[in-house]
Amino acid sequence: MITSTQESKINKMNRAAQDASLGTMVKGFQASGSHLVSAAEASASAVVINSGLGTIHGQIVQNVRSGSLAFTSASQIGISNASGSLTIIGKAAGVISTNDVINYILIP
Repeated sequence: MITSTQESKINKMNRAAQDASLGTMVKGFQASGSHLVSAAEASASAVVINSGLGTIHGQIVQNVRSGSLAFTSASQIGISNASGSLTIIGKAAGVISTNDVINYILIP
């Protein structure tokens, strides 16, 4: 976790590079991780990940099964976010399975 002090130091260090706020950008991408789908989530065909963020403005989600993408079309999966939680819902049979790995990057 990057602290506000570290963020400030990175921003100061980066000022020479066209005054971009690198620390702020890096800190913003800390809301990422992986989630292993449980049997209960697979049965419900829904996974809810509490990000700890107040608001999510965007997300990148990847569902991996046995080393390959489990879905290849947006019509197979529903993704929504509200109140800092990311919800992934399977729209087709077998889209979300036990032991799938959901990788995500959230943009606060």
